[in-house]
Amino acid sequence: MLVVKGAPEEIIQHCTYFETDEKNIQKIDAKALEKIRSVYSSLEMKGFRVLGIAWREENIEHTHAVVSDETELTLSGFAAFLDPPKESAKSALSALNDIGLSVDSAVDFAKEAADMILLNHDLRVLYDGVIEGRRTFGNIMKYIMKGTSSNFGNIFSIAGAALFLPFLPMLPTQILLNNFL
Repeated sequence: MLVVKGAPEEIIQHCTYFETDEKNIQKIDAKALEKIRSVYSSLEMKGFRVLGIAWREENIEHTHAVVSDETELTLSGFAAFLDPPKESAKSALSALNDIGLSVDSAVDFAKEAADMILLNHDLRVLYDGVIEGRRTFGNIMKYIMKGTSSNFGNIFSIAGAALFLPFLPMLPTQILLNNFL
């Protein structure tokens, strides 16, 4: 037997049949599809995370399942997991809104930040990350501005001195080395 689980909409796309409450197997038609979707939508509206579960009979010799096997499945039902929002979610969303991030942009930001491992599973981590990122960006901009202004003064004074001296007062490598000191 091949058993498949996943997002309800994805599982339904691979199903040709469904199991009734009486364990009868029927073909999925438009009316049944509408009823199936209403069942998992109502579970999602109640705050549950929903997984679709489907199966198909396979020979006992079939020991290695591949994606192409996930066809003509029978929808068995749904597994619903209660996953309420954390108590800190409201204050974290409010704080993110205060710094200019809406829920939509926070979701986009979280997807891009998914390469990082968040040890603390809390939306407040996004807020702290944005604040730290903005502070770092500000510090980098300050450093660039200070470096540019000091280099401009150095170059201006060296260019002026070069007009009157028969040699270069500082070589370009010496100017770059001066930035490190």
